Amino acid sequence: MKSLEQLKSLMQQRLKEGEVNQKPSYTIKLFSKGADEIIKKFGEEAVEVVIAAKNEDNHKLVSEIADMLYHLTAICISKNIELTQIDQEIELRLKNGKDSDKVKQS
Repeated sequence: MKSLEQLKSLMQQRLKEGEVNQKPSYTIKLFSKGADEIIKKFGEEAVEVVIAAKNEDNHKLVSEIADMLYHLTAICISKNIELTQIDQEIELRLKNGKDSDKVKQS
């Protein structure tokens, strides 16, 4: 999750600096539209991952997954969720013998 932590830090930095920049970044524009837009964009990217996964082009799939992870990171920022919390949840599930790909919610 090191690269996601770096991405999150960059996004947070851009949000802090956004008001002084004359040309706002995509991150600034996305967050200015609010949580609903961030969630909507994540959903769109998730669909694009599904479509790419059905094709043979793994490069496109990797690209779409990266886009989806960007938007998932944006959700985490908007909901004040630290990536370490997600790491801890995965570690707990692994410790309890749950498959990370077939987790039953309680």
